[in-house]
Amino acid sequence: MPSSVSMTDQQHVAAGITILDKDGQPFAEKPADVSVSFSSSDPLVADFIVDASGLNGDVTSGKVGSAIISAFVTLADGTSLSDTLAVAVQNSAFGAISFTVGSPIDE
Repeated sequence: MPSSVSMTDQQHVAAGITILDKDGQPFAEKPADVSVSFSSSDPLVADFIVDASGLNGDVTSGKVGSAIISAFVTLADGTSLSDTLAVAVQNSAFGAISFTVGSPIDE
């Protein structure tokens, strides 16, 4: 099931993965023989900062745009599993205005 979150460029949100056994029951903690990693398609838009559990962390926002955070789990037998989180980053509230002006042109 695809997951997604929308946030402004000045927010962060807790996120994480759950590893389930073959019966659909969650592991209480990361099994010792499992490797977990996270990556972002564009860390300047959204990145994932993993916590000490290795399964959870924080999605941090940056510039406006969209990014995909991917989680990869590799089991001891070499089997790999993955899931993704789509992140849309929008502008935060208005903060200021700024004139832009071109170069003077002779008439």
